[in-house]
Amino acid sequence: GSFDAFKIEPSVVYLSDGKLRQQARQVTVWVPDDRRRLPIRMEAAVFIGAVRIDLVEVRDGGVRLTADP
Repeated sequence: GSFDAFKIEPSVVYLSDGKLRQQARQVTVWVPDDRRRLPIRMEAAVFIGAVRIDLVEVRDGGVRLTADP
């Protein structure tokens, strides 16, 4: 399904002598506009390309909640 979500793109503050600057990559996190605010997707640039992580299941008190309608 579709729903409203916040797209968060944090920035990295470089406090080192440049070593961290070469390792830092872009990260994006999506958080739904609901009361639980569980991250539902994360994307990150890594040395081999990109990684995408999607939340597919939440277990809350033994009750299985899935992302599928």
